[in-house]
Amino acid sequence: TTGDTDVTGSFRNSAAAQFGSSFDDGSGYNFEYDFVAGAGTYYVAVSAGSTAINTGNYRLHLRAPQNAAPFNGPNLNAELTVPGEIHLYRFPMESTSPVILYTTGDMDTKGELYNAGGSFVRSSFDDGAGYNFSMEDVLSAGNSWYLLVRGGTTALNTGSYTLSQRKYSN
Repeated sequence: TTGDTDVTGSFRNSAAAQFGSSFDDGSGYNFEYDFVAGAGTYYVAVSAGSTAINTGNYRLHLRAPQNAAPFNGPNLNAELTVPGEIHLYRFPMESTSPVILYTTGDMDTKGELYNAGGSFVRSSFDDGAGYNFSMEDVLSAGNSWYLLVRGGTTALNTGSYTLSQRKYSN
């Protein structure tokens, strides 16, 4: 959201089950929440932020990457240049195997892994060297997987990072 009103957001799937929320994760008193949406219906509930008597105008923004950039590893240099920017990568798995996904560099990063249907699998924040993320999972063959990369401590972080992928045979 943007605006001067303090608001919080909660996110629900078509069965009305909440799968996320955000409070002051954007700039000012605004919320920001990133996720990979699979096919289906989603709901966003916007409510008053720190006090229930908070009133005023706000603007809800929805943005989606036009295409997920292909990533076949092992390394890719990238840069988040705009506060709140996210990068979405797609990578195929030709065989089921353990995979480590991680970033290196001076930028604080957060990574989120999603399956081909857009369902959340896991996230990592500061689990790697320095302020970088690192995650390991066994990924199944035959589908593309998606990795969302954004600023870590605050979604407003910008800077350069190197995304790396290591696949291991079973």
